[in-house]
Amino acid sequence: MIKLLIFLLFGSLAWNLSADEELLLVDCSGGKMLLKKYFSDSFTSDQLDLPEDLQITVIESTNSDGSGLQGNVICSAEVFSTWPDKQKYRSKVYAFLPVVLAVPADCPLENIAVEDLKRVYNGRIDNWAQLGAPAQSLRIAGTAPESPEGRVFRKLVMQQDLNSTQLPEPGRDILPDMLVCSNDIGAAAVVRSVPGVIVFGSMALQKNASGKYKILKVNGIAPTPENIRNGQYPLVAAHIIYCRKDRVPACFEAMSKFLEKYASGSGKFVPVKAKAPEK
Repeated sequence: MIKLLIFLLFGSLAWNLSADEELLLVDCSGGKMLLKKYFSDSFTSDQLDLPEDLQITVIESTNSDGSGLQGNVICSAEVFSTWPDKQKYRSKVYAFLPVVLAVPADCPLENIAVEDLKRVYNGRIDNWAQLGAPAQSLRIAGTAPESPEGRVFRKLVMQQDLNSTQLPEPGRDILPDMLVCSNDIGAAAVVRSVPGVIVFGSMALQKNASGKYKILKVNGIAPTPENIRNGQYPLVAAHIIYCRKDRVPACFEAMSKFLEKYASGSGKFVPVKAKAPEK
């Protein structure tokens, strides 16, 4: 386990924590949700409604549910994470993480089925003609398979078991020649410059399209915030905050608001609630 200790110096929210207590946030993806990065990088300049001198320890773990840990433990996990006994926890969805597909602006394709997408990334489909488009070699690209959206892609498209230590079964593996992009900015650069490419990324990929490339529908559904929130878009993972029911309830409510801020600010996620229109 890797521990990151940080101090947040904002606000005066009452958490019902004594001076000698700390809040433990368990990232149950082993760090793949990038909570550590956003705690250390994103919030230093944001004015958040948080208590003064709050001590938070972020623990990266692939299988911990907070049992055996002392203090106030809160866990953050993807919806498909395995939990030993969810009845012992209160939970709340704090954001949705979609996988978005992009192709060059001149690509005639508007939609792709999830099953065809799997066949594209495992190499069964290697030419656009197999998808009803003009014949052209098909290149695959995406953000790293171990990125937050990469994990969703592997689970929902490639049907991989993210908790397994074994290699994926044949047909569920992504071709090793996939162009790996360091982030959504890199993914956008690839789709603008590589002919015949299809690339996956997070919601940030859609926000930066602006006619420079095309966002595909999946199973006929566009990745709009509304379709993501209502469950129609198929490539979405809810991110959930869990708190043991025997721990301080105030911590749960405050940390859920904090994670909602984190998700909204990252650009990758869709908030649970739509932003109220400005008056």
